[in-house]
Amino acid sequence: MTTNPHGHIEELLASHKPEEVRQGLELVKEAISRVGEDEARPLYEMVSAVFSIDPLDRPDMVPVIDEAVSLVAGLGKWVIPILVQDLGAGDFKAQIVVAHALGRMGTSAIEPLLTEYQASSDPERRAFILYSLCKIKSPEIVQA
Repeated sequence: MTTNPHGHIEELLASHKPEEVRQGLELVKEAISRVGEDEARPLYEMVSAVFSIDPLDRPDMVPVIDEAVSLVAGLGKWVIPILVQDLGAGDFKAQIVVAHALGRMGTSAIEPLLTEYQASSDPERRAFILYSLCKIKSPEIVQA
């Protein structure tokens, strides 16, 4: 095992076995409950690597990807700016999953997404912002 305090989690999340990735997600949940936002960011970054899994190549990983999205959406408002930034990551698969995570964040993601939409001139980025907004299941999205 590595000296990295989260090395075991990182190894599990990088696994090709869904059950090991699930174990990694559970360990992230436990670790996040013990640390503050500053220490949670590296954990988020490890989880976000799961977002790059291609669900068409790995349909067995779809439920695991969904669990990762739920975990990230439950982190709280502090992760919204990071997710908005990650919409421009350039990995199409990850951008779709990030949009789903922002959608699950609900109404708290509307204003940051609208602000970013207005500030961006990149049509691809704007498309992913609109896609994110479409994933928000709330009557307040109509005002947006």
